Amino acid sequence: MELLALLFTIVLVSGLSVSLVDPKHYLLRYKIPIHTQVDIDPARYLCHRCNLLRQREDVKHCHECGKCVDGFDHHCYALNHCIGARNYWIMMLLFNNGLLLTTALLIAAVAFIYGVLARSRIMIPQFAQSKTDLASDKLICFGSPCLALIPLIVVIVYVIPTVLVLFSFGALVGAHWSLVAENSTTWQHFKERKSTPEKGKSLIMRQEIES
Repeated sequence: MELLALLFTIVLVSGLSVSLVDPKHYLLRYKIPIHTQVDIDPARYLCHRCNLLRQREDVKHCHECGKCVDGFDHHCYALNHCIGARNYWIMMLLFNNGLLLTTALLIAAVAFIYGVLARSRIMIPQFAQSKTDLASDKLICFGSPCLALIPLIVVIVYVIPTVLVLFSFGALVGAHWSLVAENSTTWQHFKERKSTPEKGKSLIMRQEIES
C-alpha cells in the first residue's frame, strides 16, 4: 500500500507540475524587449507573433498556445498544454510512474481476484478435495450466488480499463524514450513522417520526367 500511495503521489504531483510549468521562451517569460535581445539573423529566427528573436532552431511557435516554446516537443491536447524543455522531463516522470502505478494496480487486482476465487473455490477445481465438493454449495462465493459475480465485476470495471491505461502508458514511454535515444522530438518525428511520402512522390515524378 505504501508503494501504491507513493506512486500515486508522484503521478499526481508530476501531472499537476507538467500542466502548471510554463514552457514558453525565457525572453517571453521575463518580457525582455526585442531591441535588447541577441543580434541574430532576424529573417530566419524572428517570430512576428511573439516579437521574439529565437536564438535556437528548437524554439518553435505553438499555434495552439500562441507562444514560442523553448525546446518545443509537442502540444499535448490531453493536457491542453505545450511540452518543451522546461516540462519535458516532468512529463517523462509522469509517464514512467504512471506505467509503474498501473502495473502495480493490475497486480493488486489479479491478486484480489485470485484470493476471492481461492477462498470460494469458484472455477479452481484443485482447491476442491473431492467431486462432492465440486458439486456442493462450497463452490458458491461466501455462501451467496450473488457474491460469485465479484470477480467478474472487478474484471469489467477495474481490470480492463487498467490494462488499456497500462498499454497507453507503455506506448508513450516507449515512444518518448526512443525519441530521447535518437536525440529527436515528437514534432521532428511527425514532420519527418509527413515529409517522407512527399519526398517519395517527388522522386517518382523526377524519374518519370527523366525517362
